[in-house]
Amino acid sequence: MRQLRTDRSHRARGLRAEPQAPCTGCGSVVAHHYGNSNVTILSRRNGAGAARVLFEIGVGGWGGRPGQDGPDRLFQGGPGLERRLVVLADCEFSAQFDRMQFAVPGLLGGGEGAPGELLLERPGEDLVRIAGKVVVLRPRAGDVPTVRAQGGGGLGDPRLRDPVIAAADLRLA
Repeated sequence: MRQLRTDRSHRARGLRAEPQAPCTGCGSVVAHHYGNSNVTILSRRNGAGAARVLFEIGVGGWGGRPGQDGPDRLFQGGPGLERRLVVLADCEFSAQFDRMQFAVPGLLGGGEGAPGELLLERPGEDLVRIAGKVVVLRPRAGDVPTVRAQGGGGLGDPRLRDPVIAAADLRLA
């Protein structure tokens, strides 16, 4: 099976970070890849336990972001994904996300998509929006980080679209 370049790049990032784990007081490193973003997690748990620092919430934990894609002539655009995780053990988290402040532009009159978001829910506290580029964030056990990938921009003027199809898309969003 052919390995994707992003997988190789991501594994290389984990290999660079692994030797630093003992220096930071962490037992191991887990690297995750979400679409076009890299996330590295330093865990104080050793061995295979580090792979369970983040646990994806079950049904409804991830999916498309309805209404977050740019309107266009033929299609609705490309909806971004949303992924909610729950932190099972205290850890350190870093991320390098793009398109968090500015949306993906549309082309030839198409609307722009929604910018990405990185949110952190802490039990008993307000929802916190986190910058897309963060070097060290220390989520605690029970925290729920949410990654909302940016929606794609539209292609073509949405006013030229069949009104019946456009209305159906709006109902589904």
